[in-house]
Amino acid sequence: QTANRLLLFCGGSYSTASLSSAKVKAFMSQFTNPVNFNARRRELSRFLGYLRRHQQMHNDPLKDLPNKRIDATVPKVLYPEQVAQLLTVAASTLPRKALPALALQLFAAVRPQEVRRLSLSGEASSLINLQTGYLTLPASIAKGRALRKIRIRPALRAYLEAHGCVPELSDYQIKKLKNSISFHMPPDGLRHTAITGIFHDLRNFAETALETGNSEVIISKHYLGNWTPMQAKEFWSLRPIPP
Repeated sequence: QTANRLLLFCGGSYSTASLSSAKVKAFMSQFTNPVNFNARRRELSRFLGYLRRHQQMHNDPLKDLPNKRIDATVPKVLYPEQVAQLLTVAASTLPRKALPALALQLFAAVRPQEVRRLSLSGEASSLINLQTGYLTLPASIAKGRALRKIRIRPALRAYLEAHGCVPELSDYQIKKLKNSISFHMPPDGLRHTAITGIFHDLRNFAETALETGNSEVIISKHYLGNWTPMQAKEFWSLRPIPP
């Protein structure tokens, strides 16, 4: 696709003259987003490499056009009052099994795909062990095939005891929930919120990384300043509303 756009930009010719460094730079200048720019550059690099291997050109117009730097962005998390609204709306609009699925994402940083695999495994009731106080994600369920042990903190325990330990949440239900709340749910917002809460509980990079299936570097770089201690306390104080 990028190669076709370059062809049109260069007037239909892939000659060495038409693909000068200046011409390619002018073409690439339209892609201002660093992620998009770098992706387009990779596509062109593969295509131009093909032309050089087949002796259709000899210069490398991308040689002086490096990738753009992508600055790390702070993940967007929900505030405790938003989490409370989300869970309240879910309880009134979604099936009962949706609540443990949301609680696992919000209070244990379990990824949506992991929740889905946990549900399909047929072993959710045994892997979510309220007696030991730990949730076990075996390699067959956890991302990266790395077993994780996650503490079942009081907030998560309360939702599991109230709504059961078999999580089920469809894409349709998530879409319905997003349309029913008064705020925008950021991408991966539930997981980012959970990691923030777990770090505030543990105050330890290594332990937080092990529980959440992340790295110490990412935890220290992204999850330190999202909440105040008071907000963390409010988050972990959330409980299901009695019927």
